[in-house]
Amino acid sequence: MTLITTHRPHAFTRLLAAMAAAVGTALALSPGAATADADNHDVDQYLGTWNYDQPDFSSGTNIAVMQLPASEYKIPQIGTVVFEREPGGVVGRSDQGCTWHFALGSDGLDLTSKDQYCFNKVIGSGYNVDTWHVTVRGSRERETVHATSDFNGGQYPFVLDNASRTRAGIEKPHETLEHFIGTWIFDPADPARGINLLNPQRVPKTGSVTFTPGDRGQVKARTDDGCVWTLAADGNTAELASMPQRCGSQTVNFWSIASDGHHEFAVVNGIDAQGTGYLLSIGSLTKTS
Repeated sequence: MTLITTHRPHAFTRLLAAMAAAVGTALALSPGAATADADNHDVDQYLGTWNYDQPDFSSGTNIAVMQLPASEYKIPQIGTVVFEREPGGVVGRSDQGCTWHFALGSDGLDLTSKDQYCFNKVIGSGYNVDTWHVTVRGSRERETVHATSDFNGGQYPFVLDNASRTRAGIEKPHETLEHFIGTWIFDPADPARGINLLNPQRVPKTGSVTFTPGDRGQVKARTDDGCVWTLAADGNTAELASMPQRCGSQTVNFWSIASDGHHEFAVVNGIDAQGTGYLLSIGSLTKTS
């Protein structure tokens, strides 16, 4: 992969050149080294873990739209991505197990190719992402994503035009806990929008979850069947601290939550007490106490 950069000489480099001219000394500076320094500085601002901000149906923030033959399917986007340096660019790893390769351009990160594909084991389907543009300003990140999603035997456009994330690790622990601690009840299921529906059975998800503080940035989630699950929380996002987790004959393979302290969105993949696999792709909960 090729790293695309904009050459911006450092003030220090310019100063050295001026000093060399003043004393009549031939000072040899390496253009390659100067470019590498600029590249390193520019790439660094993208590296680390980023949490999706709270999805908002009214504004469209972090709401992806998948265009189906007869309707639009709106999907809240939650969870994390980790950007790390790799030879020639940046690799992005999502919490749902997909890996994507980026190059640095003049105004942000872009995919190195338009044919990057991932089969997502959490949701049980795959997608080809042809456009993913990432920009960063301080602790805030913006994204635009265009993809083609495999769904029910067909392929459909998937568009996320208004995505935003916040850098993990900048919120104080007590502020993070305030997003989660308390009892939450699942909102009424809405089969037409896919909200609080367990697939593939299409069974409404009901009940409640109570969150209490755990150790070292963790929260404990007690479901109304008596099981307790441990999630690592940072900012508005909590995810299973280890995967999978088991309680009796039940297994949770994946659980991601985005919370603003009043409303939660969740994605859960697991196996119930009867041994049946399920996916809650759009979980929606409201805090009761």
